[in-house]
Amino acid sequence: MHFLARDTLCLPILQLLAPAIKLARDGFSLGVVAADSLVNPHLMQQPGFKETYAASGRPPLAGDLFRNPDLAASLQQVHPPPPP
Repeated sequence: MHFLARDTLCLPILQLLAPAIKLARDGFSLGVVAADSLVNPHLMQQPGFKETYAASGRPPLAGDLFRNPDLAASLQQVHPPPPP
C-alpha cells in the first residue's frame, strides 16, 4: 500500500487507511450479498472465522452492524494515528 501511496496515488498511508480503520472500528451495515456470502458451513470450519464473523454464534444478517476491531487495530499498527 505504501508503494501505491508514494508512487501512484501520492497520498499519505494514514490517509489511505483512515476510512478502512473507521469502518472496521465503528462498523457498517452489512449488505445482502456480503451477508449471504458469510452463510457457508465450510467457512464456519476455517480458523478464526467464527471469532471474526460469527462472534454472536451466527454470521451477521443483512442490515446488521458489522465491526472488526481486530482489523482496525492491525491497520492502526501499520501506521498509528497521530498523537492528540
